[in-house]
Amino acid sequence: MVEWEPPAGCWVFFRADQGYGYWLGPGETLEIGPGSVLVLPPARVGVLRISQLSSLRCQWFRFCPDLMGGILTVSELHLFKKQKPNVRLFPVNHPVAQAFHALVLAGAGQNGFLIRGRMLEMIGLVFSCDLASNAIVEGSVLSVAKRIKLLMNHLTEEEFIRASSEELAAWCGSSVRHFNRLFRDEFGVSLRVRQTELRLIKACRLLVETDSRVMKVATDCGYRHLGVFNGQFKERFGMTPTEWRRRGACLDEGQDAACEASSSPKPPGFKPVG
Repeated sequence: MVEWEPPAGCWVFFRADQGYGYWLGPGETLEIGPGSVLVLPPARVGVLRISQLSSLRCQWFRFCPDLMGGILTVSELHLFKKQKPNVRLFPVNHPVAQAFHALVLAGAGQNGFLIRGRMLEMIGLVFSCDLASNAIVEGSVLSVAKRIKLLMNHLTEEEFIRASSEELAAWCGSSVRHFNRLFRDEFGVSLRVRQTELRLIKACRLLVETDSRVMKVATDCGYRHLGVFNGQFKERFGMTPTEWRRRGACLDEGQDAACEASSSPKPPGFKPVG
């Protein structure tokens, strides 16, 4: 038997093209046949087992919500963080499996940008119910707590990390103290902690993907003082921003491109998407 453990840290979308395999997790065994799609959460325990008597040809890609701050809102990012670590299997006739099949067929003739767009559309299909349950119907009278949730449903990462607590509280018609308390109740951490985390995640991405000076990266992530940025970055990642850039630590942490084919060890017969 051949066993393959998908890379951790991100959601993994896996499709069997030919052959059969089995996902073996705590107390569960899921058979993966031609055309079916397996969606694995970041926090998971298990392996994909493939019989040596037959080959399994497949396609897969990773989705890292933390690297999608320019597209996902603050509430959507939080939703992915609190998702239960349930493995999802979609049969060949499910819209998700059909969308993945269409993605594979179109892959050879489309550029990478269009392929990533199709991937995002498929991700939307998988989490459509979760995202719908997180929505708030806008009405004429909303409590401060609901206004906070509604605001976070509309703010992107960039808007959120640059907003002050006074501005956010004013938008919700609340005092800063009341806003901070309700924000913590809703998201499980303080406003400052959440903003700092998103700023640092953006910084590690910019350090690897651009040649900008560290000072400019700090400014682009909402920091006014380089010393504060360096200190918080080292506390969070265990190294300075310069060391992070030099060692390519984003890849070591599993924080590579949000929607792209992976270059990690591949099971027999692997064919990347895109």
